[in-house]
Amino acid sequence: VMEDLFKKATSIVLSKCPQDVELFHKYVSPAQKGRLEQMLKNKFITISYTEAVDILKRAPQTFIFQPKWGSNLQTEHEKYLVKHCGEVPVFVVNYPYDLKPFYMRDNEDGPQHTVAAVDLLVPGIGELCGGSLREERLHFLQPRLEVWRNLWLITSSSGGTV
Repeated sequence: VMEDLFKKATSIVLSKCPQDVELFHKYVSPAQKGRLEQMLKNKFITISYTEAVDILKRAPQTFIFQPKWGSNLQTEHEKYLVKHCGEVPVFVVNYPYDLKPFYMRDNEDGPQHTVAAVDLLVPGIGELCGGSLREERLHFLQPRLEVWRNLWLITSSSGGTV
């Protein structure tokens, strides 16, 4: 759905707003129009968060933020992943449980413990958008809600009460 939405919106902008695209091309990013046209032609790539971290760890370049499993991907990581995958958009899926909000669906995948979340990385930008499945299973959701409820109570009380 994300790929289709991106391609449809991009196609409409390129065909219905040529003056705006040319203005952007001239003053902001001369390469962007060609990038967009190229993205429309290619199938997007999907990799898991774990695969992304492995790719980053094997990268010949040095990053300001060293990639490690369980840490957020930084813009430098996102741009490298897109470059590594041939300058086509990349979906990164199945993020660590601890990096995402409580309402994201648990993948029940053992010791790595990931959730059904996705980020779309695009050339020249990095993360463009993201999404997730929502947890609908009450036996997973209730314990998480308790933690968030307690955290809210502690946070709201830290400034004192009236």
